[in-house]
Amino acid sequence: MKRKSPWVLILVLLLGVLAACDHIQHPTVAYSPGDLSWGSNEFHLSGSRPLGEDSIPVYYHIPETGNPATFPVVIALHGMGRNAEGMRNAWREEADARGFMVFAPHFTEELFPAGEYAEGRIQDGDGGLNAPEDWSYQVVEDLFQVILRRTDSTVQGYSLYGHSAGAQFVHRFALLMEEHRAFVVLAANAGWYLFADSTVDFPYGLAAAEAPGGRLLNDQELARAFGSELVVLVGEDDNDPEDPLLNRSQEAMDQGEHRVERGFNFVQEGSRIALEMGVPFNWTLVTVPGVGHSNSEMVPSAAPYIAR
Repeated sequence: MKRKSPWVLILVLLLGVLAACDHIQHPTVAYSPGDLSWGSNEFHLSGSRPLGEDSIPVYYHIPETGNPATFPVVIALHGMGRNAEGMRNAWREEADARGFMVFAPHFTEELFPAGEYAEGRIQDGDGGLNAPEDWSYQVVEDLFQVILRRTDSTVQGYSLYGHSAGAQFVHRFALLMEEHRAFVVLAANAGWYLFADSTVDFPYGLAAAEAPGGRLLNDQELARAFGSELVVLVGEDDNDPEDPLLNRSQEAMDQGEHRVERGFNFVQEGSRIALEMGVPFNWTLVTVPGVGHSNSEMVPSAAPYIAR
């Protein structure tokens, strides 16, 4: 019987080793040439003009299998509880199952008090208008640029999600940010809204004496906002008119008695104005049965709308 050459045996062993390596998952260490790690971690964002000389933590999760350079990007914004780490954690299971990265920046109360966070820092302390690059919303765009650089991502845009005060942030972002790279904006359980009504003063409507023509958006800009993909999610049980956290100012009560009613009225009023203008309307209302004011219970209903 002819014996096999030792070189043949070595080749067989090498092929076996390579085949076994195909089944080894990526370790949870920094990958090259990007410098973020697989799994859950955090980094600090600096250099964004609204942050000044300060920085804010960003909690993120990257699935441990697949290629981060091609993963869709989700930027998820916390409510007034400021729990960015909890927001990241609420999205981890969906991120792993669906194959996307999630980043949750922490808008600290020191840098962004309540109104400056949810309302976007549109106005300065004297009632005038800040430049768009000073708005809170600009942090999201700057964060996305950092994500692209630090993951070597090839994606062209991101999905933007917010719950409660974060939903106030993101739906105003969708209306007011003329230039952004969000494919879809998902606003879950907002307490009150910026209606597309130029007869109501900001932050409840678009009227602003300091703005050109007395309103924050002209017809062309409003048409752009109506044409962007905005998904308004409301938990059907988030309907307590006595909720102690609910904004009960007269302007907010004019929008509805509770969060569910306000969400319906916001989308309905936008649809009416868009129809009057004769422009496309790309906003969607999604109701989630059996869910109240809970971010973790809203996330599974928001996840299917993440842009792939």
